[in-house]
Amino acid sequence: MPSAGPSEWSVADVGSWLAELELPEAVIASFKENAISGPDLLDLSDEDLKEELGCKPLQARKIRTALTKMGFGKTASAVTAAAAEPAPTAAAAAPVTAPAPAPAPAPAAVPAPAPVVEAAPAGYPAPGAGAYPPPGPPPAYYAPPPPAQTAPPASNNNAGKAVAAAVLLSHPRRGLRRGIL
Repeated sequence: MPSAGPSEWSVADVGSWLAELELPEAVIASFKENAISGPDLLDLSDEDLKEELGCKPLQARKIRTALTKMGFGKTASAVTAAAAEPAPTAAAAAPVTAPAPAPAPAPAAVPAPAPVVEAAPAGYPAPGAGAYPPPGPPPAYYAPPPPAQTAPPASNNNAGKAVAAAVLLSHPRRGLRRGIL
């Protein structure tokens, strides 16, 4: 670390200090390319560090924190600027008066009541349209099913049909017998 304070550092001193902070070589090279010396370093804003010099947000914070620990942060420059301004004279000071009474607190804001909806949502009956569901059985949406048919009478002609079907299905020329081919 250079022996003098940052306000007296050269460009090389700033580069060595950034190397001690273990910042990447690209950041150090950017400071050297832009000839950032000690006084310039103290005047840099966070926006300058991030946008102009290519520092990432955490790298900019690291530089600011190190400067603040050395006593050269934003707070130190603000104190220096305040000390440089001349103090107002006693004649120029405003006369001391009693503090103004505090304004009365505003009444708590009460939310407006929800609007009353006069129309019913789609698919629902209008309010006051009567009892819902309407009395009585539900409407029939489909035709009633046809009455059940009775089974055909049994006959003796069906004897042997199962055997004939088995022969037709197992014979190699079954297509010819069915009349398909």
